[in-house]
Amino acid sequence: MNKLSLQSSSVRWLAGCLAGIAALLVGITIFIAFFPGDVLRQPINRYVSGQLGRRFEITQHLDVRLGRTITVIAEGVEIANPEWADKPLLLKATAAEFDIHVWPLLFGKVQIPRIFLKSPQLGLQVESDGRRTWALSRDTSDAGAVPDIGSLQVDQGTLSYIDSAQDADVDVQFSIAAESSRELPLDFNAAGEWKGKK
Repeated sequence: MNKLSLQSSSVRWLAGCLAGIAALLVGITIFIAFFPGDVLRQPINRYVSGQLGRRFEITQHLDVRLGRTITVIAEGVEIANPEWADKPLLLKATAAEFDIHVWPLLFGKVQIPRIFLKSPQLGLQVESDGRRTWALSRDTSDAGAVPDIGSLQVDQGTLSYIDSAQDADVDVQFSIAAESSRELPLDFNAAGEWKGKK
């Protein structure tokens, strides 16, 4: 009798714990679903700027959707280039939407399966010593700091690319269509120098 009552008491306690955990998860989900992302904008700006060692700013609106893959929707995005770069900005875009895989992020690896950029201006530069502006860490020569990007879609962007080893200085106006297009998804006009030739 005592054994039976102890078992039923344990089952009730376990069921109560599981119900409490489920209620907590539902509460967190509801809180996140209705939590205004703009409240997080300034803390995120400060944190990312500190991690990169250069300015990162979401200038207007932020919305974050959580899941195994986090979706970030931002209006007005600016990422500064390192001090050694010729152009002041790595990226300036009217809007950006991108997905980030959560699990690799916990181990310091940035995996971005999808990026959409609206009217971006990109300032890419690589030096002969291996430094590159798109390495997202304080050590811009670290190849591991370059994010793993899957599909990229761009609505009317401009790109400046400087490569000192190739004696290249190229300016490009481009757009990249959705990855499902059967035709060549890249449309561009370019002008500049490559290996010293126009």
